[in-house]
Amino acid sequence: LPPSGGGSGIFCKELSKRLAEKGHEVTVLTSKLSGDAQNHEESKGFQIKRSKTLGVGWGISALCTPLPYLLKYSRDYDLVHLHGYLFLISNQAALAKKVKPFPLVLHLHGGMEIPSAASVGRFKPFVKEHLYDPIVGSFTIKSADEVLSVSKKDIEIAESKFGVTPQWIPNGVDTDVFRPQKKERGKIAYVGRLEKWKGAERLPIIAKKISQQQDIELHVVGEGSLFEKLKKRCRGLPVVFHGKISHEDIPGVIATSELLLLPSLLEGLPLVCLESLACETPVIATDVGGTSEIVIEGKTGALAPPDNLEQFIKKANEMLDNPETRKKFGKNGRNLVEKDYNWTKITDKCIQTYKSVCSR
Repeated sequence: LPPSGGGSGIFCKELSKRLAEKGHEVTVLTSKLSGDAQNHEESKGFQIKRSKTLGVGWGISALCTPLPYLLKYSRDYDLVHLHGYLFLISNQAALAKKVKPFPLVLHLHGGMEIPSAASVGRFKPFVKEHLYDPIVGSFTIKSADEVLSVSKKDIEIAESKFGVTPQWIPNGVDTDVFRPQKKERGKIAYVGRLEKWKGAERLPIIAKKISQQQDIELHVVGEGSLFEKLKKRCRGLPVVFHGKISHEDIPGVIATSELLLLPSLLEGLPLVCLESLACETPVIATDVGGTSEIVIEGKTGALAPPDNLEQFIKKANEMLDNPETRKKFGKNGRNLVEKDYNWTKITDKCIQTYKSVCSR
């Protein structure tokens, strides 16, 4: 959950806020990654309970221990809504349900496909495909009474791999917060975790090659295991590192940028792309996960294969050379978000799902 979480954490926070506004009692059980975070607090009308956390596994899964709480209190709630199947907290919730059954909804937020072995080594893909997914992943997903997915592509993968058909409920954006602002000439942005699977290792090369043809300044927002390494590699390049900033401050970076870059190797439906499009900032991204559902080639941005960095850089340069194209794609992106990714629709769909599951 913010300030420590990624897209799934933001989704959970925004949905919880809107459910509370509609009169529902909501408690969020999450990890405690920040040392100054409180174990229990109230935010936006809902309760937050943080579980002791020992760190982060593989740069993505918080090593927290909510199982005792779930076993003791799960039946105090009408329903439990999990976010992500790769997280230890989700695995423990599935286990708790087997011991003390309760209505369970699982929301897939990506991670169904693994990057090529050349991108992340051979060990992690092997473990996920041959050990985690067939045993732990399958157990977690099949424990749910209803499975949802932010990405249409992941629906197909879940059907093929696990024999379940998720319902599509995508990420949402607050278009009153993420809205167009005056662009700053030459400003481009990367917003995300500074991890290998996010493609963050590529940022120095991207900045160097684009700056050879364009007068640009790359603004990097986020933290992660590569932070210090990237700062060293970017010395002498037109790159500004902002570190971790609050989600409320992100619109000020994205909306004033001419372009958002996402060279990721692994995604579900990247929330930052939706936020960028809501700000009328077009996106250059790699074609992974459900990214192509929102970064639509020739309409809201441009895509490159994840293993073709030269093409990624070429498309970024082409977009920076064409202000009218950027403006057109920005308008298209804003229209797409307002139509299909607004929080009113998403909240209503979730409530309908809850009612359906609880009535079974």
